[in-house]
Amino acid sequence: SWAQLLVKEGIISKFCPIDFSDAEHAFDNCLKAIRTASAALGGLDGVTTFCEMAVPLVSRLAEALGLPGNTPEAVDAGRDKYATRECLAKAGLPTPRNARIRTPGDVQPAGEYVGFPSVIKPVSGMCLLCLCLG
Repeated sequence: SWAQLLVKEGIISKFCPIDFSDAEHAFDNCLKAIRTASAALGGLDGVTTFCEMAVPLVSRLAEALGLPGNTPEAVDAGRDKYATRECLAKAGLPTPRNARIRTPGDVQPAGEYVGFPSVIKPVSGMCLLCLCLG
């Protein structure tokens, strides 16, 4: 596989394939595999992923192992569009006008605040990949 080529080329030290079909135990399975790899390699400098959807998991693994990485709180905020904008605003950085809509009753006040035309999208995920105007 491509990951085994990265090991062969010396780009990474070890690739730990994990079966994510057992979502309930994914964290524990990863932690066990990483600890096994760490013992075999004499320690680790860090953990990473090649899959964007696994970034929250990797941040929690790095934290549990005492390895450098983004904190779970930072990763979670970065994956939540509303939380990201709150962090940016707190830091004094400009953000587009936005509003969180949780109930149908929030739509009109949000529209009045944000203005139109507007884009409505979920706080997480990649749901704008196929956005079309018109």
